[in-house]
Amino acid sequence: MRIPRLRKPRFTRSPSDTIRLTGRDIHILDLADRYRVVRSSHLAPLIGGSHQHFIRRVGKLFHAGYLLRPKSQLLLDGQRNAPMAFAITSTGQNALRDNGLPTFATPPRFRSAGVALSLSHSLRVSEIVSSFERCAALEGLRFLPHHEWSGILSRDFSPRRRHLRWRIRFVLDGESAQYGLMPDAGFSIQLPGGLESFFLLEADRGTMPISRRDPNLSSFRKKVIAYKATRQIGVLWRRYQIPGFRVLVVADSAKRLASIRRATAACFQRGDTTMFLFSTATEVAADPFGTWISCAGRKVPLLPGVRPCSW
Repeated sequence: MRIPRLRKPRFTRSPSDTIRLTGRDIHILDLADRYRVVRSSHLAPLIGGSHQHFIRRVGKLFHAGYLLRPKSQLLLDGQRNAPMAFAITSTGQNALRDNGLPTFATPPRFRSAGVALSLSHSLRVSEIVSSFERCAALEGLRFLPHHEWSGILSRDFSPRRRHLRWRIRFVLDGESAQYGLMPDAGFSIQLPGGLESFFLLEADRGTMPISRRDPNLSSFRKKVIAYKATRQIGVLWRRYQIPGFRVLVVADSAKRLASIRRATAACFQRGDTTMFLFSTATEVAADPFGTWISCAGRKVPLLPGVRPCSW
C-alpha cells in the first residue's frame, strides 16, 4: 500500500534538509529580488523547464528560508485560490550577494496597515512587467529592467538595486508645484540592430483622484504634467542618458481608463500624444506587444515591426 506524502504547511516553514543552491536557484532568487513580490505563475515562465519541478523547488527554497510566502495574500479579494506569491528574504539576498549579484537594500515588508492594498498593487505590477519580459524572450528581444540601463550602471557604482525616482518642479495652473515621481516600473526593450525603447509603467488601481482643485495634493493630472516637465527639462537624459521614453498606463477597467485618457488629453495642446499609451490589465496579460491607444483613442503599435506576442 502506497503511503501518501504529507503536505507541508503553506505559510509555516517546516524543518527540512539543508539544500545546496544551484544556478537555477540563484536565477529564481534574483528574479524574486528584482520583482519584490511575484506569483509562481508569473515567475515560472521566466525560469523555464518543468513547471512541476519549479513548484517543488520554490517550495524547498521557502522552507529553507530563502523565500517568503506573504500570509497577507489571503486578504486579497477573490485570490485565495490564486497561485502562490513569493518574495525574497534577507537570507535569499545574502545568497545573491555571495554570488556577486546586486540586490535591494532590504527585502520587502508586509506588516503595514494597508498591506493588502499594497500587495495587490505590487502583484499587478509584477504581472504586467513579467508579461513584457516573457514576451521579449519569446520574440528574441532583449529585456532590460531599469537597474541594467547603461546610464544607471555607469553612474551608480553601488552593488544595490534602487527604485527609479526623481523630484520635479513645474508650473501647475499658474502656481509653482513639485512632484516626486516614482514609476511602478522602468524597463527597456532592445530591438535587432540596437534600437532601444524605454518605458515607464503606471499601474492604476483606481485609488488616485483624476484631478483636484488643490495643486498641493496628488492627482493623476498632476502626475501627467510632472512627466511632461520631466521630458521637457530632460531630467532622465541628464541623469541616465535616456533619449526619450513612453509612459504606459494600465488600468483595471475600460471605464477608468477612459477617464484617465480624457484627463491626459486635456494636458496637451492638441489633445493627443504618444508619450502616454493606454491599455487594460486584461489586454496586457493577453499580449503586451499588442496595439495600445493614445489619449485621443488612436491605435499605436508599441514596437513597430514587432509582431504581436502569442503565448
